[in-house]
Amino acid sequence: DDATGLWHLANPGEISWAALAQEAARRAGLDPGLVRATPGAGVRTALTSERGVLLPPLDSALDRFFRDSEIAWAPMSVAAE
Repeated sequence: DDATGLWHLANPGEISWAALAQEAARRAGLDPGLVRATPGAGVRTALTSERGVLLPPLDSALDRFFRDSEIAWAPMSVAAE
């Protein structure tokens, strides 16, 4: 289709930044309750793209990321601020 430049694609669906961080924490084996939302983190900012339908749903993408990651995702101790 002679398209050039950067393409910004998005998985189908929408999720807030806070919910995404909580879901990533849960899948990494961390406590999602420790995710602190900042102002605006609960806002749903959905992108759309005609080519985005080629991407898997977010749940599938997160599953594959944590399954195929070379990082040992496990609860870590974090120093207090």
